Amino acid sequence: ARARAAASDVLVVNHALLLTQACSQNQILPEIRVLVIDEAHHLEDVATEALGLTFSLDDNARMMEDFSGSGGILSRWSGLAWDARGKKALAEAGEAAQRVRVHAEELYLGSLEVLAPTGDREERRRLDEATARLPAWGKAREEGLSLAAVLRRLSRLVAELAAEAAALEGREDEEAAHFLRRGEVLSEKFEQAAEALEVFMRDPEEGDFRLHLRWMERQRARARGANTGLRLRSAPVDVGAELASL
Repeated sequence: ARARAAASDVLVVNHALLLTQACSQNQILPEIRVLVIDEAHHLEDVATEALGLTFSLDDNARMMEDFSGSGGILSRWSGLAWDARGKKALAEAGEAAQRVRVHAEELYLGSLEVLAPTGDREERRRLDEATARLPAWGKAREEGLSLAAVLRRLSRLVAELAAEAAALEGREDEEAAHFLRRGEVLSEKFEQAAEALEVFMRDPEEGDFRLHLRWMERQRARARGANTGLRLRSAPVDVGAELASL
């Protein structure tokens, strides 16, 4: 698809893909010489959504299952001929994944339980500066930032393991290449999840706290009484720089 796009004179893309190009460090679309934006009055709203960050217990559980579940990447990579250093990194990644699971559940089913919207009459609750200064949020912030630190460590470990696994397996085998790509994607997802937590849990005393809006949003939970339907969301107040880069 990218080869066909690169060879085309005219490309028609939606706002979301256009903004993904503006925000990504990777080249997704060919070089843009002339840009015509239809329905441009909607672009700012789409940009706010595209540049927003989200973290949820459900999303976290899916990432951990993809990495360390029965059919996950960790199981595949455990069968490779690692040296002592690789075996240590593999064990550390498994331990970090377990810590992420536990910390995320403690955060959502503990500290955030009393702070989140009830879901009966309230589906969304804004986190402003005054609310973020409450003692209850101090505990949640500490736990959230601790979780973010483990996610960043896991991201680095998975990226290093993916690079080593590529040398051990090679990319000629289709199944091996699939798992390697999954590892690379998961490393990026772990990094994004960590960033989402860091932005949401930022100390209101820090100068850049006001650069984002923050809110908690509850979706219908699959299990009654569970807090899995809660999403932590943030979005930049000003998207001008990203729009100007188009």
